[in-house]
Formats: sequence, C-alpha cells, structure tokens
Amino acid sequence: LDFDNLLKKYNWTYEDYEYALRVVHTRTTIIHKREPNARWVNQYNEEILRAWNANMDIQFVLDPYACAKYLVPYTTKPEREMSLLLEATHKECREGNMSVREEMKQLTCTFFNHRQVSVQEAIYRATKMPLTYSSRGFVFVPAHSNSCKFLKSQNMLKEMDPDDENITCLT
Repeated sequence: LDFDNLLKKYNWTYEDYEYALRVVHTRTTIIHKREPNARWVNQYNEEILRAWNANMDIQFVLDPYACAKYLVPYTTKPEREMSLLLEATHKECREGNMSVREEMKQLTCTFFNHRQVSVQEAIYRATKMPLTYSSRGFVFVPAHSNSCKFLKSQNMLKEMDPDDENITCLT
C-alpha cells in the first residue's frame, strides 16, 4: 500500500494529512517522506551504519526542549529501574515485618547488587583510569582530632625536603 492509496483508502486529501500532522506535532518537526510500510524504520546514515553496525535514530535537533525530552529517558533509565527495585524491596520488607535495621540491610543489598554502570565507567574502572581529574593536587595530612595544629615556621619549612609532607607541629 503506497501513500496515495492510503489517503484514498481513508478518503483523505493531502491537506487533511497535513492538518493531522499539525494537530499531532505541536512543536517544529521534520516529517520525512516514506512509504507506509517503512513507518517503523528509524532515520539512519548509511556511512555511520557501516561503521557502527547498531541501532540508530538520527533526528534533526530543532528545539532544545525536545532534545532534552528525547535524551533524558535514555540517561535516567537505570535510575528508574533502581527506584522500582527499591520500592519492591521496601514493600517486601514491610510485608515481612522486618525491623528498620533489617530493612536497611535489604535495601542496601538490593542497591549494590543491582547498580548499573555505563560501558564507559566499567572500562575506566577495569583499566584503573581516573574517573575524575583536577588541575590541583592534594595530599592527605593525617591529624589527631584532639590536638592543636600549627604550621611550622617559614625558616623550618625552607630547610625541609620539598617532598616532606610533615609541615605542621602538633601540641
């Protein structure tokens, strides 16, 4: 069934079709010309398809809101699934009359056993690559919580090895 015959089948004019599109699509959008039997085929790029060999849905970005609306479900899918798992665990714990402590243990186990990570994060962790970067370094200085700390005098600091991390005096 081609497009013209589809219009005839439902006794529509091309203007009726365009009006229906305007009713359905309230934001600026691009409608690609295609045959009715291709309605489930996503837009794709042949060059990228040869290199990527995976599902793709290429669309023009005409509206920042529409772009965010399209991307957010993909990026928050794991969080939604985790929320549903935690809700189910909570319900099971309540039905089992567990103590708050036992319920927290169950919720913690559910969270850690079902946490999803992206492929990128998994590769970074497996190869021990840093997940963050800072232009400033830091050094942990162990200190006793009950003591008072003073920075060593300028003269003492000048005499010290530059790599020495012991720059405070404890009292």
